[in-house]
Parts: sequence; structure tokens; C-alpha cells
Amino acid sequence: MPEGDVLVHAGDLTSSGKLEQLRSAVDWLNEQTKNYEHVICIAGNHDWILEAFYKEGFEKEVREGTFGKVHYLRDSGVTIEGKHFHGSPWTPRFCDWAFNADRGLVIKRWWDMIPMYTNVLITHGPPAGILDWVGKERVGCEELRYATQFSLSRDAHIFGHIHCAPGWEIHEGTTYTNASVLNDQYKIVRAPTVIEI
Repeated sequence: MPEGDVLVHAGDLTSSGKLEQLRSAVDWLNEQTKNYEHVICIAGNHDWILEAFYKEGFEKEVREGTFGKVHYLRDSGVTIEGKHFHGSPWTPRFCDWAFNADRGLVIKRWWDMIPMYTNVLITHGPPAGILDWVGKERVGCEELRYATQFSLSRDAHIFGHIHCAPGWEIHEGTTYTNASVLNDQYKIVRAPTVIEI
């Protein structure tokens, strides 16, 4: 792992949403708190177990009892050394994955919760038109792109989800990073991304 102050995991803590996979991932993240001042994570479309806890009203207990020193964000934020981090797991509906929402007004309600003063936005999926190619099709969220283009002080937008479109781009002063380390076969093939803000 590279050196840094804050470690961000942009979702898919599990491969198939099992409780034992979540425990293993959270153990690893808590181990990283020895090397990073802060560790932040969100859920992704593979994390059915976290969606189940959310839907059943046990998210607070899981956050407090399972995540330990790790900041688990679900449509919430944390301020670290004057920088506000906001995280959200939602992606436009595709098949029957976790934290999916229909495009349009349904998913827009989650993006409306992003504070304008957010410095670092962490979403599982990309905004439309930025590091969102799957073959010849762009699959990013139009509503997310619209909601974030009027931010007051965005330094970075970190996401994953689209394994075949890693990299980073800068648009109007914001660093957009598809930080996925996995390829389409779910093999780790890339190093973690380092961003300086």
C-alpha cells in the first residue's frame, strides 16, 4: 500500500455480499488504520449484506459494532482536517445488484443529499461521461454528473465500479478518479491510486 494520510475504499467490500466476506474486509481496513490516520469506505453493488442491514434498520449497529475505527459512509460524511468527505454507494440500476436505483428522479434523491461544501466525493459509480466506458457505451450516471458540476469546492471525486475504465481526469479543477484495482475478471491488476489535495 502507498503512503498517505487517508485511505479511501470506493465500494465492493465483498465479492458476493456474504457476512464473512464483510468481516474479512473490515478486519483488513481496520488493520490499515495502523498506517493511515483515517480510513474511509462506502458500499458498492456487490455488498448485499450492507444493503440488507440498511433496509432492515440495523445500519447504525453495524457501523458502530463492526467498522471500528473505519469511517463507513452511506449518504453521509466526515470532516478531516478541514476537508469534508461525503460517500454514497448508489449506482444506476443494472440487473439486481445491491444499492441500485432507477435513473432519473429516483437516484437523484441520493445526489441531492451531497453537501455543496463537499471537498472529496466518494461514490461507487462514475458520473456520466467521465471514466465510464464499457465497450462503446457510456454507463455513468447523468444525474450524478449534473448534481456535482455546480459544487463549491470539490477537490476530488473518487469512484470505482467500472473495472474496464480506470484512470483519472481533471475537469474544472476537480480530479476524477476511477480507482478500481480489479479487472473485469475480478483480479487485482492495478495499484491503488494516490491523490494529493
